[in-house]
Amino acid sequence: TVANFSSQPVANDDFDTPAMIHSLPYATSLDVAGATSAPDDPPLPACRRNPGLRTVWYRYTPALKSNLQIDTFGSNYDTMLALWTGSRGNLRLIDCDDDSAGSLQTLLHATLAAGTTYYIEAAQYNGGWAEMDGEAPAKPAPAVSPQSAYQLALHVAIDRDLIFTDGF
Repeated sequence: TVANFSSQPVANDDFDTPAMIHSLPYATSLDVAGATSAPDDPPLPACRRNPGLRTVWYRYTPALKSNLQIDTFGSNYDTMLALWTGSRGNLRLIDCDDDSAGSLQTLLHATLAAGTTYYIEAAQYNGGWAEMDGEAPAKPAPAVSPQSAYQLALHVAIDRDLIFTDGF
């Protein structure tokens, strides 16, 4: 028997339609089987990763300088996270992560400036740059199957263990 999962469109599938995060802590569980990738989804150079698959976007503007923790623990597929500022076609990568705590899930810590809009990109792993540099890949790119369930668990909270640094 083959499980048949629906691939419903995902509202925050594109950079131009991010889910808004109004307050913290924030947690969501989302079926991203129907999510797509846009041709201009950026690569993650700091993580040496290709643009992700099944990307979904979130937007958050802190009122105060904040230390943030973002994770995908509880997701049932290989996730990547990226934190960006800027606008479509002119994004600046703040940080990214692929695989934390010995799992295929991700964890980011970042200090955010008050009043700056940040975009959180959650995506499915899609291979790395090692293959392009002639190195053996750290792990293979996943087989993409529309018959599979892709359940994203995203958590965003104030990180009380991260110490503020000068510069903001």
